[in-house]
Amino acid sequence: NITSWGVIGLISLFREIRKKKPKWILFQYVPYAYSKIGIPILIPFFLLIVRISGTRIHANFHEVSIRLWNGKVSGIVRAICQRFIAYLISLFANSAQTSNKYYASLLFPFKIKILPIPSNFETLYKHTHAGSLFYEEKSEQIIISNANRCNAYFFDIIYMLFSLNPIYKLIIIGRVTPIEILFIESQLKKLKLADRTEIYVNISSDKYVELFALADIYFQLEVVNKNGKGGVSAKSGAIATALMLGIPTITIQGDLTDTELFEDRKTVLFIPAHNPQLCIDIIDQFINNQQLKNDIKQNARRLYLNNFSWHLTCAYIESVIAA
Repeated sequence: NITSWGVIGLISLFREIRKKKPKWILFQYVPYAYSKIGIPILIPFFLLIVRISGTRIHANFHEVSIRLWNGKVSGIVRAICQRFIAYLISLFANSAQTSNKYYASLLFPFKIKILPIPSNFETLYKHTHAGSLFYEEKSEQIIISNANRCNAYFFDIIYMLFSLNPIYKLIIIGRVTPIEILFIESQLKKLKLADRTEIYVNISSDKYVELFALADIYFQLEVVNKNGKGGVSAKSGAIATALMLGIPTITIQGDLTDTELFEDRKTVLFIPAHNPQLCIDIIDQFINNQQLKNDIKQNARRLYLNNFSWHLTCAYIESVIAA
């Protein structure tokens, strides 16, 4: 077992690789997974040694780097270091993939395969689950959101929406930090939404899918700044799960968004990033449009099967290994 990604841990891992002599290793890269400050400078050189030893490497860039400018000079240095490390990994790997065009553009001129991230729960999915691919009119409509996406803007919209329509219920799920849960609980108390909200955090995979499948609408309000940086992307496993289950998703478009996948009013519903009242108008029109709800449900499921499913990722990996 590798207890750290420092010199000792990497030496131990290299010994294991030498012992088992695999033809390939599949390496997933997230800067902060290998370093608390997000600068795992040893990783590319470790991969170089592995490749020199005769093992081929396929790199999966789940993330590449932070933005060059995040309001702090220290952020520029960190972003440059992260991109340099990602370049080295691309150089030393035999092949590589990422989930969206923006990340691939950061690694230019290296040839990077773009494959959306599948749902982590595909094997748990049953096509006979309670939710059909047609929108059902019910006395109670369930809105679901992941706990780590419940920011102030989300609660502004939920409060306005719930004030207009008493039939909604909010379910918040997923992993959450103590600070995040305190913020969520304070917002629910402040806006008097606690009695219409259920919170399930740090739950099992089975329970996660069970709750997700109950949803009539999934909210994932990604942060997008005034310059359009951010937004929903194909690196989100939660988005993939909503698509897989055919749940209409309300989200925000930005420069991370591949619009050939996420099409407004076709596979998702986009709302503006900084205008709660306009969001309510768009959502209200959506809620009262039965045909649109059915279309998005069916298109979302089709999008998942044709672009996100694990069989596509596995087929690609198999083709890489077989080449």
